[in-house]
Amino acid sequence: MALTEEKRRKNNERNLKYYYAHREELLERCKFSNLSEEAKTKRKAARKKYYEANKELIKERSKEYKKEYSKKYYQLNKDKLKAPDKFLYYKRTYGLNKEGYDALLSEQSHKCGACTQEFTEDNVPHVDHCHTTGKVRGLLCHKCNAGIGLLGDTQEGVLKALVYLGWKNAY
Repeated sequence: MALTEEKRRKNNERNLKYYYAHREELLERCKFSNLSEEAKTKRKAARKKYYEANKELIKERSKEYKKEYSKKYYQLNKDKLKAPDKFLYYKRTYGLNKEGYDALLSEQSHKCGACTQEFTEDNVPHVDHCHTTGKVRGLLCHKCNAGIGLLGDTQEGVLKALVYLGWKNAY
C-alpha cells in the first residue's frame, strides 16, 4: 500500500503539529537513559510487538523511503558517483599514480598487453597485477584480465589451457 505524495505531506504536517504542541513532553519521554531497566525492557518489548504486528507496512515504507532517498542522493551527488577518482584507487590498491598509469598506457601503445586490441571508451584498460606480490604487470582489456584471473593467475594455468586448445583443435 503505497502512500501518495498528498497523504505523505498531510501526515508530515500532522506529525509536526503534534510534535510542536507536545515537544517538552516528547523530549522528556525520549530520555532513554533516565529509564529504569524495567521500563527499558517494557519499551523494547512494545517496539518488538509493534514491529511484528506491522512488519509488512514497515517494510513497504522502508522500501519507499530508500527508493525516494536514493534518487535524491543520486541527484545531489551525481558527479561524485559517476566519476570516482580511479587514480586514487589505483594509488591505494596498486601503488600506481596517474603518471605511472599514463606511462604504461603509452608504453603499450594504448593497446591490451595480451591481445593487442586497442583501448576505447567501450574497451577500457584494467590494471593487471600479481595477486601474490601485488606488483603491477601491465594493462589488459576486460576479457584478457578476466581470462588470466579465471585460469588461476599463473603461467601453469595458461599453459594447460594452451595445451587443451592445441589438442582439441587437432581433430
